[in-house]
Amino acid sequence: MAITDYFVVESLTYGTSIAVLIVILCLVCLPLNEYVSTSNPLDVASWCALIFGVLLNFAYGVIYYLAELDEDTDDDNDALNIIILTFFFPILVPTVLGIVKWRDNNWKVDKVVYASLIISTIFTILFCLTVMAIIDFIIGLALLVADAILLLYIGIAVVYVKNDFFLPRGCRYFAFLLTGLLCLTAFVIGLIIEDLSAFAGFTITYFTAVAFISIYTVSIWIRSIKYRDTAPIFFSPWIFPIYKYSPMQERIAEYNRAGIFIYLVIFMLNFWSILAIIWVDPIDIGVSVGSLSLILLILISIYISGISPLQLSEAVRFVSDEDNQ
Repeated sequence: MAITDYFVVESLTYGTSIAVLIVILCLVCLPLNEYVSTSNPLDVASWCALIFGVLLNFAYGVIYYLAELDEDTDDDNDALNIIILTFFFPILVPTVLGIVKWRDNNWKVDKVVYASLIISTIFTILFCLTVMAIIDFIIGLALLVADAILLLYIGIAVVYVKNDFFLPRGCRYFAFLLTGLLCLTAFVIGLIIEDLSAFAGFTITYFTAVAFISIYTVSIWIRSIKYRDTAPIFFSPWIFPIYKYSPMQERIAEYNRAGIFIYLVIFMLNFWSILAIIWVDPIDIGVSVGSLSLILLILISIYISGISPLQLSEAVRFVSDEDNQ
């Protein structure tokens, strides 16, 4: 691949980078995939491959940084790209491993989940410190603060899942307060920093709220899917109202919030796209996000409205002719 790239663009950089990336993924992901599939402890060969893959990743990142920026050390954009590529997989792989094991353990946090999140956090902190030392101290500090806020949200998510997908009142108020402070900070930064506009600060604030609502919506559906055998959901042919069987009350109750939050997120995206078309030039971003939100609206509406006919057709199979008589 590197040789082919050399003949095409007269450079070994891109082909070598892709080849090394494939080798690193094979060395790291194959042992972890076997561990996730079988839950068997890693043997010596797997540990050696895993450690060698991590060392190769950072060694190639250092070599690439020294080779590419030896004569132009002031190019912060290229340096930042190299640092991001170097730390991307060491942060992503443990995070994904922790989430997968968390799901496989029926949302119980064990040592593997804790270890995965700790390793991912350590690499994230190293990434922020590297940015502070090489690129800019303020940028690295901002990333470090963002990492701390993300850890707080992860802690809230762990408490939410451990309490059977229920967030205690204190944690709920803390989550709202943290989100509000984050939104307000982003908006103030947009007003203070000259390179950013007020709309940029508003966008960060707005999408923070959208992300918070989206995460809450996903948690609602995860809980609904988890208990669908004992508390099934019934959709109307025209989507609303939505009903859910309550085992405690032994009756059908309204469950409209499961659909309201989905449409709320879509309409919030559509509303932002309208503002982006007005305030952002060119209008491509606003039109793209608006088109995406409308497509999601149509697809989700078609899917939900088709669930009830499928449920009725399945129910008919359990009705015999004697029951009809």
